[in-house]
Amino acid sequence: MSQVSSAHALSPVGLYPLGNPTRCHHGHVCECAPEAAESGLLGMIGGRVFVTQLVTDFYQAIGQFMVTEDIADHQKQQSRQAQFLCHVLAEQAEPVYSSRAHFLAQGLSPALFAALLEYFEGHLVELGYPTTFSAQLARTAGDLYTRSGAQRAVAV
Repeated sequence: MSQVSSAHALSPVGLYPLGNPTRCHHGHVCECAPEAAESGLLGMIGGRVFVTQLVTDFYQAIGQFMVTEDIADHQKQQSRQAQFLCHVLAEQAEPVYSSRAHFLAQGLSPALFAALLEYFEGHLVELGYPTTFSAQLARTAGDLYTRSGAQRAVAV
């Protein structure tokens, strides 16, 4: 069973903004018409715009605890983590899915990624997504990151 079809089984009909590109699930009207073309899990939660904003919010929240020297690295982490999450949640063919995930996982901080997944899962629950669905999304991303790391360790 693919990651997308298993997550679709968790989503109750009508809860997600499919078919309504002008209103995101978080209640805000936004410019996400291009996101309507995104399918799978990414489209279900509001697309790349939503994921990128969520990762930005996470880094703003932890930014108050960072020293100046860490900010440049965290900006790189922020960008890669947003790309990785968008990739994980997008519907893709398996060879593209695995190779792109492997590439994006390179250089991600395991501790920061784990913290981001915890934030991501909690934020989705706060927005009204079912706990099981939110946990499945975080687990899907974490599992792919782990598999990508295992491949990376073997390749080195």
